[in-house]
Amino acid sequence: MKNIAKKMLDFTLENNHSLSITVDVEDWYHIPSVTGSPFSVYKDVDDFFEKWNGRYDYLSEPTKRVLDMLDDFDILLLVLADKSIYMQEGKNGGR
Repeated sequence: MKNIAKKMLDFTLENNHSLSITVDVEDWYHIPSVTGSPFSVYKDVDDFFEKWNGRYDYLSEPTKRVLDMLDDFDILLLVLADKSIYMQEGKNGGR
């Protein structure tokens, strides 16, 4: 993966082009059957966190790997997500 990213970045810089990358990361509990729709098991994400007792964080480790790779190339990443809100506020034990 790093070799491909490095080749893309080298090509971009050598040819004076810019490169934009978007990454959409969705936790599984955002799917309509779990939260956010009339037929969801939970009314919304807050309701999910109040009632769910099992593991829910399957994204932190792979997301960190992506962040580390972007950092290797000095690429800025902006994160807009409720993930950061729930982690910072310590909801559900801050897991």
